Amino acid sequence: MGMIDLPMVGKLYTWFNGDGRSMSRIDHFIVTKKLIQLWGITSQWVGVRDIPYHYPVVLKGSKKNWGPKPFKFFNCWLEYPSFGNLIA
Repeated sequence: MGMIDLPMVGKLYTWFNGDGRSMSRIDHFIVTKKLIQLWGITSQWVGVRDIPYHYPVVLKGSKKNWGPKPFKFFNCWLEYPSFGNLIA
């Protein structure tokens, strides 16, 4: 059917038994290639547990292109004694 199970980010498991010995990945998204391209989805993020036994799962991604990252230089770096060795 062309469905894709995206990689998990954060935690490995989304459910655990109260005794902490049984864990499973039962909560997750399975999506199509078209949805991945349309929404710019990159992964599934497993968040912090807020209800007993289950962790929330969120689709992560972005279609925004912010361009190249700007170069930053702080003059205080020149005052560091071994700064010249780093760029030589």
